[in-house]
Parts: sequence; C-alpha cells; structure tokens
Amino acid sequence: MTTAIENFNEYKKILDNLKNDPNSYVQRSVANNLNDLYKYDKNLFFKIVDEWKKNNPTEYTNKIIKHGSRTYIKEQKK
Repeated sequence: MTTAIENFNEYKKILDNLKNDPNSYVQRSVANNLNDLYKYDKNLFFKIVDEWKKNNPTEYTNKIIKHGSRTYIKEQKK
C-alpha cells in the first residue's frame, strides 16, 4: 500500500478506470483497494470516494463504494 500512496495519482487513475467495471471480481478488487487505502490514509480514501459520489456514480461504483467503506462504516458504529 505504501507504493500506492507514494504514487497516488497513478493509483487513483487505475481505480478511476475500473470504478464502472461490470465484473464483480473487478468491483471487489477495487473495493478492497479502497478499504485498504482507508486503513493507511483516510484523507486519500475520502478524496476518491467523495469525488466518485459527486459525479453521478453508476450502480457498479456505488457497490464499490459501499464495500470499500466497510471499515469506515464499522468504525462509525462503535
């Protein structure tokens, strides 16, 4: 994850390109990356998620955001 954070712009471009993929395996992979990013850098996580939410997300993007936010959601319930 350190490499992703060090190269955040490239990392974000990859996730941006995959956020509307209809393949459930790709969606889970992107979501897992978001969840891992949240654990390492909450600000970068919210930078991606907030941008995606602002730009009329597709059903695929919404699934990714929901699954990728599971650690955040769990923390909010405490």
